[in-house]
Amino acid sequence: MLPSFYQSCLRSQLSDAQFITLEILFNLLQQERRITIERLATLFPQPILFESRRRNLQRFLSLPQMTPEASWFLIAKQ
Repeated sequence: MLPSFYQSCLRSQLSDAQFITLEILFNLLQQERRITIERLATLFPQPILFESRRRNLQRFLSLPQMTPEASWFLIAKQ
């Protein structure tokens, strides 16, 4: 899990649904370590079809707020 300071910074950048998705992704990455988008889509606990989960995760990870510059610059700035 992320420290509370990181959570508050990221929560200000993301919607509630996006923040929950980010939390789930962090938990999956901590469990699996080496992973592909297909593996994430398989493990992701969302009650939709596999292809829809995969596309949903791809769209989420390509958000402008998810770039390292956008997310970590805000954290470093504060």
